[in-house]
Amino acid sequence: MLKAEFTVAAWYEVSAECLTPIRTGGADNDPETLLLTKRLTPVRTDGNAADAETVFMNAQPVLLLQGSSLAGALRGWLEENGENADALFGSSAVGGQIRPGRLRVSDGVFLPETETTLRPRLKLNPKTHAAENDKKFDMAHIQTGARFDFRLIWLGTEETQKGELATIERMLSALHNGEIRLGAQKSNGFGRVSLRYRKRVYILSKENDRREWLNQSPPDGVPITPEALTDSRRVQFILRFRADSLLVKAGAEAFAEEDGKPSMVTVSIEEAGYAVIPGSSVKGAVRARAEQIAVLKGLPVGETESLFGRMARGGNDNGLAGVARFEDIRLSNEKRVRVKRIRINRFTGGVVTSGLFTEEPVSTSVPAELRVSLPANRERGCALLLYALRDLAWNLYGLGSGRSIGRGTLDASELEIRLPGGGTALFRFRDGFRCEASGEVETVQGWLTGLEAKRT
Repeated sequence: MLKAEFTVAAWYEVSAECLTPIRTGGADNDPETLLLTKRLTPVRTDGNAADAETVFMNAQPVLLLQGSSLAGALRGWLEENGENADALFGSSAVGGQIRPGRLRVSDGVFLPETETTLRPRLKLNPKTHAAENDKKFDMAHIQTGARFDFRLIWLGTEETQKGELATIERMLSALHNGEIRLGAQKSNGFGRVSLRYRKRVYILSKENDRREWLNQSPPDGVPITPEALTDSRRVQFILRFRADSLLVKAGAEAFAEEDGKPSMVTVSIEEAGYAVIPGSSVKGAVRARAEQIAVLKGLPVGETESLFGRMARGGNDNGLAGVARFEDIRLSNEKRVRVKRIRINRFTGGVVTSGLFTEEPVSTSVPAELRVSLPANRERGCALLLYALRDLAWNLYGLGSGRSIGRGTLDASELEIRLPGGGTALFRFRDGFRCEASGEVETVQGWLTGLEAKRT
């Protein structure tokens, strides 16, 4: 008699909402995919359309997060946390033969009304860190607030049911709590989602369960919200500030009307109704400062590269993904003020003919938050980031464009550091380049002491 391959099935029907943008990837420079992306994208920038990076979709077109990408993110988190993922996700390591796993992961299918948008990006020279000529491009992504559904199906036995279903639900909790990110651009704040799911377990020795399983009857009942995680292994840095004048250019100028006449205005990036400072822009500014500090402290280049990432060098070198994770800054209740400026001829010092232009920087009186996290075991990286964020709070450098005319400065009130296990350290900024520390400052002092020791 043949033995059943599985006697228990578990079905998780999951609904997800994007708390940050999500970059699903796509066929770059493919004309058909690019045309579909433009059709779905309400915002255009002035990047080269031939160099646009598209989002992934099928021919309908329906926006998708591939099941292989979702499964890879779940498996990667499981392995990082020291657990054997082969039972759930399969293995090809035993005698060169593929051993299928017990977990099936579907594609994530976005709702039909999902919107995408484009962000302007620059490819930087890895040696000079300046923008390379003709290397501006557009990157398409799915906006914050988008929703998609996916399905997890586990096939196993009564003996493996309890432990493996508990593992699946820990992975869902990690995804819900931001420990697992989806898609690309994770270090720039993309890919965080919140979840709710319905679950049903089918005991296939029972006739009713077996019938409903064969009829593919989905789970019903009240959706479950995954549990909060308490064992985070990352340190969270939260810089709270107000801003008087910020301009992170959207790429293309917006059309406006002034005094009854048409005018073009350089505006800040806006997505889902909010002015946004992209995580990539924040990371670029903080990285530049951290690299300066690393040089002063005598640290090797690899220290900052491992934190912030590195571009591919060619050959078999595919680059390096950084471990620092920056979030977009969303400005609420922002105010916009149009400012007219003139362009100056750098050679003559005179006004360029027809050089009058208009910009629309934003400001906010409501506190905003700059959020970045690092693995807790990267103590030197935590020290570098602490110094770099302190210097930003003291306005030794700024965000966005227009630093030379006073833009990009922050009125920072405090820097909160959330440590694994629930402890916090708080630094409140005062006039005269001073700050007051409270909370678990011993841990922070340990980071700084370790960084100083590297000078010798």
